[in-house]
Amino acid sequence: MNNGQSLQKIDSQHVAVWQDEEKIRKLFAKDLSPDEFRFFVSLGASLGANPFTREIWAVKYNKNQPASIFCGRDFYRRKAQELPEYDGHLVDAVYERDEFAVEDGKVHHKYSLGNRGKLLGAYCIVYKKGIRQPYYVFVPFNEYNRGFSNWKNMPETMIKKVAEAQGLRGAFQGTFKGTYDESEMWEIVPETQSEQPESQDTENTTQNTGKPKKVAQNRYEGAGKPKIKQESNKNRLVKRYNELCEEANSLGVDFKKVDITKVTENELIDIGKDLKKKIDAAKSEAHKKAELLREFAKLKFNLQTYGVPENAILQMTADDSIEAIESAVASLREQLEQKKKEKQQAEENIFENI
Repeated sequence: MNNGQSLQKIDSQHVAVWQDEEKIRKLFAKDLSPDEFRFFVSLGASLGANPFTREIWAVKYNKNQPASIFCGRDFYRRKAQELPEYDGHLVDAVYERDEFAVEDGKVHHKYSLGNRGKLLGAYCIVYKKGIRQPYYVFVPFNEYNRGFSNWKNMPETMIKKVAEAQGLRGAFQGTFKGTYDESEMWEIVPETQSEQPESQDTENTTQNTGKPKKVAQNRYEGAGKPKIKQESNKNRLVKRYNELCEEANSLGVDFKKVDITKVTENELIDIGKDLKKKIDAAKSEAHKKAELLREFAKLKFNLQTYGVPENAILQMTADDSIEAIESAVASLREQLEQKKKEKQQAEENIFENI
């Protein structure tokens, strides 16, 4: 069985678990609306995620809010390991006393097992076969820390989950596009931290006894559950800009990161658009270079079949400029055409001498 057949078999096995929709609704999605449930099933089946092993789940914090669908860390890991281009990944946390630097896309990280100081963030490096530069992402702790629940009890684990999800999603966008780990989504705050003012229904009223009575309706629908606090538009823009900066760094884009505290929302939008254009141009150039290098390798192989020794053929790498590779490809094309003509002439001479 080849690799493609193995992947197809694995995907079929994970799609099959979604066939018993009644059981899935009862166990994992009883609070979802019909439309939300259909979307949950369709997304899970298309991703090949298994809800029974906690690879994907849906959360409905408030009946007036849309359901949130999350993928687990184990799903990202399993799915990445099934991809033929996956070549391993590394995730680790960074503390203020660590030695940490990123130079030319390479991470230098050294630390001891003693007191490492304050947690600063986490990073993920993803390696892909045939790609010289691995995908790198760093996520600052202060951007995601909730200050309660798991973020309070095991902060390093949580920020590493964010970095790992973003790293694998960024490296394999075609597979993980549109998915999120729960640790990197909305700012979820408990009721005691809610900043929403109480409605009139939550005000205390007095009965004949003179004792205060609290009405049945609580501060928000779904009392006792955490409330989703929507991010401000500026925060969303800042996060998106930071993501663009990380992607630009991974591609080697030449740009200067702005101080986001000194720009307006509209200015940040324009800056983000300009950076996105540079990223798209870098991706286009990288794709073109990869295509040229593939053609170069093919021409080189064909020349060797005509008896041309390898040391007599130009050597090119991804470090060379597109112009240099284009020139080398053109030279090899001419050389190959010449060898073909020489071979054809030699064959014709043989027949003439018979």
